[in-house]
Amino acid sequence: MINTIINLITLNIDKAVEIGIKNNIQILQAQKENEKLISDLIKARSQLLPQVSINSIYTYTANPAVIKFGAPTKYIGYPDPNNPNQFIIYPDPNSIVYSEIPFRPSNSYNLQLTIRQSIFSWFREINAIKLAEQQLKIQSDIISLNQHRLANQIKSFYLDILFFKETFIIYEKTLQDLELVYNTTKKRFENGLASDIELMQAKVNYENARFNYENAKKTYIDLLNNLKTILNIPSNEEVVIEDNIDIVKIDTNIVIDETKIKRRKDLLVLEEQMKNLQRLAEIQNSLNKPNIFGQIQYVASIPSPSLENKLGGTWTFSIIFNWNVFDGFSTNAEVKKINEQINELKLIYDFQVQSSQNQLKSAIENLNISRANLERTKENAQLSEKLLNSAKAQFENGLISNLQFFEIQRSYIASQISYKQALKDHYKAILDLDLILNAGKTQ
Repeated sequence: MINTIINLITLNIDKAVEIGIKNNIQILQAQKENEKLISDLIKARSQLLPQVSINSIYTYTANPAVIKFGAPTKYIGYPDPNNPNQFIIYPDPNSIVYSEIPFRPSNSYNLQLTIRQSIFSWFREINAIKLAEQQLKIQSDIISLNQHRLANQIKSFYLDILFFKETFIIYEKTLQDLELVYNTTKKRFENGLASDIELMQAKVNYENARFNYENAKKTYIDLLNNLKTILNIPSNEEVVIEDNIDIVKIDTNIVIDETKIKRRKDLLVLEEQMKNLQRLAEIQNSLNKPNIFGQIQYVASIPSPSLENKLGGTWTFSIIFNWNVFDGFSTNAEVKKINEQINELKLIYDFQVQSSQNQLKSAIENLNISRANLERTKENAQLSEKLLNSAKAQFENGLISNLQFFEIQRSYIASQISYKQALKDHYKAILDLDLILNAGKTQ
């Protein structure tokens, strides 16, 4: 027999959020992307440093070329016919001795060391560093924003679970009460104190309560399994909810300040993206500006430049001026494209500000409505609970019929569920308002 080991995880709303953020695949991927951007920043900063390169070549030539030349050892002279007092002297062809000097040695080695440094490039390297730094900040803000949104989604779903947990508990208590009513009515019927209609009604109500209880239990278990999927909890771990909707930790002290909207992370990200596009346009424009580089180079070889079989070389220093005067309007087209992207982000930014302001008004109205509903349903739930307790005592003493008790109990169930629903809706209204005002704050 194989025993499956089940790990038990006890959750409250804060722990659910912590696990959800820690295990969320999108958040983990975003964090990996953050590490890539750190590498991009290091690469951008390296452009300010001198670029050093070393090239080395070894060559073996099987049939090396040679330079062949001859030198005469004897000269012949005769009188110049046009000038009897002068002699014409020329080498004796039979006295020439030939020699050979290697033009391409069989073994050669070449070493080249180059140090290249940008002196001025219209701040391209500085803008590239700022671009990489800002991109890293944007990614961090996006992670924070997604964490906040995910936290609110988890809290919202968790509130649904707590609501169904309360519904499950209410139906469980109702089932126990109706089982007691059914057993009491059955005894009364056997003693001739209750009619068969009362007995059948008691049984029908008991069976209906059991059906509602089983459905509530199934819904609660299904929601717990869905929560495990959302939190990415392994299937061999069991989840237990330790809090309830009356004691759940939701901060209800929220400060309504419309100026917070423009400090939201999603809007700040759009602002930073527009700044980055402007830097990108500056970098693109710098490609058509004059650039100045300094270069130091050392070249050495065996044989040396004098063809001696030894290492010899020379140092050179160069100032390089480069200006891409005309590139067929390619750079202008790229800059125009970037400016259009900036304008597009401006439209999105303005729309989101306006949309957020409208959402804020709606969220404040929903919060006020939910608060009023909560106060009303809470008072009604307290009253119905007192009424049910009183009716239960009267029924046990035979002062009211089971039909009267059933009616009071139905009112109790409806008022309790309405109160729990109002409490859940009130908490969700707070979460919605918090997301509108503080989207992206650190959790």
